[in-house]
Amino acid sequence: MKRMLLALVFAGIICLSFVCVQAIEAARPVFFADFDTSGIPDDSVNDPATWKPENASITWAVGNFPANGSQALQMTASGCGSSGFTPFPTVENWSDGIIQMDLGWNDDDSWGIMFRRNGEMEGYFAFFGYIETISLALFDLAGGAGINGRCLNEAGVEVGPEPGSEVAPDKALAALPHNLKDMAKVANTSYTARISADGPGIKIWYGLTENFPDDPLKEPNDAGVASVIEVEDSTYASGTV
Repeated sequence: MKRMLLALVFAGIICLSFVCVQAIEAARPVFFADFDTSGIPDDSVNDPATWKPENASITWAVGNFPANGSQALQMTASGCGSSGFTPFPTVENWSDGIIQMDLGWNDDDSWGIMFRRNGEMEGYFAFFGYIETISLALFDLAGGAGINGRCLNEAGVEVGPEPGSEVAPDKALAALPHNLKDMAKVANTSYTARISADGPGIKIWYGLTENFPDDPLKEPNDAGVASVIEVEDSTYASGTV
């Protein structure tokens, strides 16, 4: 089965260059895209043409997101050959702060966010599984899990039958079941993927958007979110997202 990175993404926010993540409420977002209103640093981030994938087989468009009636950035390609990395436009050297995206699926594949990335084999890869791979995981890209044009199962990091394989814990910096329920292929549910990075401290949340604060900069209650992982790793300090 394919494991391309496919999702409907209707909002993303990145804040960076904090001296202290605990003071995040005072920080100014440096990137925001929601495909319905204005963007940061400018409205060009809401134009799919400004999202330039490294893999030419990846195609982006704006479509409807049934979960909340908004517009979304939609991955319109299919198959393992269209897996890969698309950098957030205008974000060139991200180090510390918050990355948060609301997303959903119209198929059974999975979604990932790479950060502090400086090439296919350098950086971090936060993996948000869905039906085919039922895991939340954080990879070091040096292990080969984020190669353009290659599905996650082709990287040899999964165990168990398809669909419903899991990331093998010894193949990731951290991995656990995502604990999502009632998954469907019609993008009628909004999920939130959230990353907080402060030096070597990396924490990742994954669950229903309704269980996250309305303010993207406010830290969610771990007990109310489907899955959370936390690691200490200082391998990579900055890069693209």
